Amino acid sequence: MKSEKGVSIKGLTTLLIFLISGFVITGISFLDGKVWEVIFGIAGSIAYAIVGILIDVGLNLSKRDRSDLFWVILLILVVFIYKIYCALVVFKLWLMSIPLWIKILVVSAFGLASIFVGILKICKSKKKKENCDENKQLY
Repeated sequence: MKSEKGVSIKGLTTLLIFLISGFVITGISFLDGKVWEVIFGIAGSIAYAIVGILIDVGLNLSKRDRSDLFWVILLILVVFIYKIYCALVVFKLWLMSIPLWIKILVVSAFGLASIFVGILKICKSKKKKENCDENKQLY
């Protein structure tokens, strides 16, 4: 199945299989398969939406050109989402390397700050309500 521009779906599928086999996510094939399913689900939905938007905007393409465009966008998105996933794994490893007492300290500080802000908002709303009641009594 070749389009007018010479891009074949078989060639794109081969490229996709080559990319997937080169990208190891967890090292466990069952988990890698599930992660790839999620990645392809997200990338496929986004690629389909992008091609649909381009058609709605007025880009006049044949059916084969739309298919080729979909595959190219899909490949770009798969690589991009894979890189995001790898960055998240690195972030998780960095987060796990922080000592436990620092994690407890940071979470406690955020908790205390949230409680403090909540108390301030409650006090401010009570003062505002009291001021409104006093103003009503004056009129």
